[in-house]
Amino acid sequence: VAMHTRSYKHMSAEERETLSLGLAHGQSLRTMARVLGRAPSTLSRESARNATRGRPYRAGTTDTQAVIKALEGHEFDGLKEGRSYFRAWDHQHVQDVLVGKAYGKELGLGHYQLLATVSGDLVASTQDQNVCAL
Repeated sequence: VAMHTRSYKHMSAEERETLSLGLAHGQSLRTMARVLGRAPSTLSRESARNATRGRPYRAGTTDTQAVIKALEGHEFDGLKEGRSYFRAWDHQHVQDVLVGKAYGKELGLGHYQLLATVSGDLVASTQDQNVCAL
C-alpha cells in the first residue's frame, strides 16, 4: 500500500510580509490566501502560530530585500492628508508636504499656521533622477 505523503512548503519571507501587510489593512485570511495562492488553512495556521496574545499577526522578518519587496507600491494612511505610499521603482516614501508659518517662538510656543499642502508627487524626484540600485 502506497502511503500518501503531504508536500509541505514553508511560507517565504515575502509571503509572510504580504500576509502581514494584508491583515494589517483589514483583508481577510481567505482574501490573502487567494492573493498568495495558498490554502486558507495554511494562512490560518501561520497567523495563529505567529500572533501574540492581543496583538495582530506580524511577519517579523528583518530580511531587508523581503521588506523592500513587500512595501513596493504599498499605499497607506499616513499622518497627513492625501496619498502616502512607497514608490516601487525607487523605494521612497512619498507623501504630501505641508507648508506653514511658525509663530509664538518669542513666547516659547511652537505654533504653526498651515499655508498650503503640496502634493508629494510634485516635489519628489522623478524616475529620470533615480539613483537607487536596490
